[in-house]
Amino acid sequence: MERVLEPRKGAAPDSRPVAVLQGPYCVSSCEGFLLMMRALPRVATVGLPSRGASGNPGPMDLLPGWQVHASRWQALTPEGKCFEGTGLEPHARVEAPAGSHERGDPTLDRAILLLKK
Repeated sequence: MERVLEPRKGAAPDSRPVAVLQGPYCVSSCEGFLLMMRALPRVATVGLPSRGASGNPGPMDLLPGWQVHASRWQALTPEGKCFEGTGLEPHARVEAPAGSHERGDPTLDRAILLLKK
């Protein structure tokens, strides 16, 4: 489904580049946000793949007294590819080694580097 956003009347478009940090804790609605941001021309996603766990989980009765919560849909990229279980790959992947956070944030550092280009 195509969506078009128009700037507010009289407002100049903001053409600065944007970096969006992502990782395996980005789930469901956050993945929808990542998809929208990835569609914009001056946005780079940076980090690790998202969780790949969208799907509007809901209760389903299995047997009397037994219920399970499971996904009720499969989220797709604009190209029609399902990303359940695999997640959304960032534009710039950052494999942060264990303990690297003690010396700063490698994902944020990479995002800042991309924005300075």
